[in-house]
Amino acid sequence: MRDILIGLGYFLTTLGIAIYGICLILKPQRYSLFLSRPLFARHLAKSASDWTESDKHKLRNNGIVMLILGAFMFLMPLVVAVTSPENAINPAVTPQAPHSEQNRWGSYIMLLLFLCLGGSLAIRPLPVLNYFRQKQSRLVALSRRDSMGPRFVGLFMIFAALWGLYQVGRH
Repeated sequence: MRDILIGLGYFLTTLGIAIYGICLILKPQRYSLFLSRPLFARHLAKSASDWTESDKHKLRNNGIVMLILGAFMFLMPLVVAVTSPENAINPAVTPQAPHSEQNRWGSYIMLLLFLCLGGSLAIRPLPVLNYFRQKQSRLVALSRRDSMGPRFVGLFMIFAALWGLYQVGRH
């Protein structure tokens, strides 16, 4: 049951990315809100008067890339299942990953980096957000309401990294 839910979530997510790419290609001004708004913002970052033709072309190019990536990620497992149906219908032997200490150390390092990034987002989101922004659009201060979104993402990253560390340590 868990595998079915994971597969369904994967296919719905990739299909959503492809559909959003189509929406950006057809009407970029209307569907650009998700890309032009700050994370969890309640107001638009740009007003309608700031819209230019270069924005239209840039968003259409982003839509084409999202459509191609979403369609590729959606169709690739289906193509693999059609080309080798004996593995997709009845997987008799579950593949075992080779045990390697290098793989475990790489996993530990990556998960610890995510743990540190999540902790810094949860504790002090302003320096982290300014690190990933351009110099012209640096944030001076965040209100309590505006800092809740990045803090929530940081807490989610902490829990995901701890769960990953537990899984790697268990195997």
